[in-house]
Amino acid sequence: DYHLGYYYYLRDDNNKALRILQSAISKNNSRNALLYSLMSRIYIKNGDFERANSVATKAYNYNLSNINTLLSLGDIAYENNKYKQALKYYKKAAQSRSNVTEAKLKLADTYAKLNNTKTSNSIYSKIAKTDNTAYKAYYQIALNDPNAELSYLKKSVAINPNFKDGWIDLSRVMIENGNLAQAKKYLENAYYIDESDFRYYYYQSLLIKKMEELNKIK
Repeated sequence: DYHLGYYYYLRDDNNKALRILQSAISKNNSRNALLYSLMSRIYIKNGDFERANSVATKAYNYNLSNINTLLSLGDIAYENNKYKQALKYYKKAAQSRSNVTEAKLKLADTYAKLNNTKTSNSIYSKIAKTDNTAYKAYYQIALNDPNAELSYLKKSVAINPNFKDGWIDLSRVMIENGNLAQAKKYLENAYYIDESDFRYYYYQSLLIKKMEELNKIK
């Protein structure tokens, strides 16, 4: 049923979660909206936006206010560069009583895509003040405020040590500041999390170049 499917979803066993949810769907099942909504999140997690759209639309027809459905429809619109449409769904999702931080982060991201940086920055700042676990909010504030960049990047990885974007940008800042030894440490953390991220190799080559230039001067 829904709760068992959700359990496996949280464990990243998406195939098993989908099988359970799909088998629970029936013509007269009042929980179909919940089942379809969670299925949509799993499909999006798997990068299958076509199937996500199909089940999210079904879920929306059952329930106009389910947050997972709203997030999925927003994500699908966002993926297709339909930012105004995404904004509509994220705004509704942000009014929910649960997962509000995720919805507000997506709302801020969408405003940024629409070049409304004043609104997006305001939302990021409010999230950071009210939710000390919102590492993505700290990260976005860092990118938008050069004066607070270093401190907020450090906050983002302190909250979530597996946040590779934070480590990569920390290495970038250290390279720019000439602190090559620290940049190397930050890059090692990023590599440990995801060795296939192309940004690691870009900044690693930049770091090597800077170190070679420094050795020539010596």
